Amino acid sequence: MKKRTMSEQRKDYAATVAHPFSATATFPVKKGLVQVPLREYRRIHARIDRRIEANEDRGLAHMARQIRASADRAHRDALPADFVRRIIAGQASPLRAWREHRGMSGRALAAAARIPPSYLSNIENDKKPGTVAVLKRVAAALGVELADIA
Repeated sequence: MKKRTMSEQRKDYAATVAHPFSATATFPVKKGLVQVPLREYRRIHARIDRRIEANEDRGLAHMARQIRASADRAHRDALPADFVRRIIAGQASPLRAWREHRGMSGRALAAAARIPPSYLSNIENDKKPGTVAVLKRVAAALGVELADIA
């Protein structure tokens, strides 16, 4: 068989693409062209299309899971209006409001933060400022940032 030049191969490729009802399909690869039966060519493309669709479906499912998780976090982190009003009006310190919002007693929070309950009470009632280290432990026990309770 005579070796064909690149220009001959390109002409054959163009002719095959121009005649979609021919019995074979020719497509380029790294070192020249490959000719396969048209039925096989269509089967390969159908498989590729199915894989692309499957990956798109997986991508959409992943995006949907991320959106649901984000909405769940937003719902979990949403604060009741009464909670915010109490802090703004000065009816409760942010520390006490967060503790009550989390449903913890003073003793339970003090135990979780490893401080005496009387010290926590003094901090909540603004009788003592509390050290940064203690406030960090209290914030961690409540699951909030230090700025939220200070």
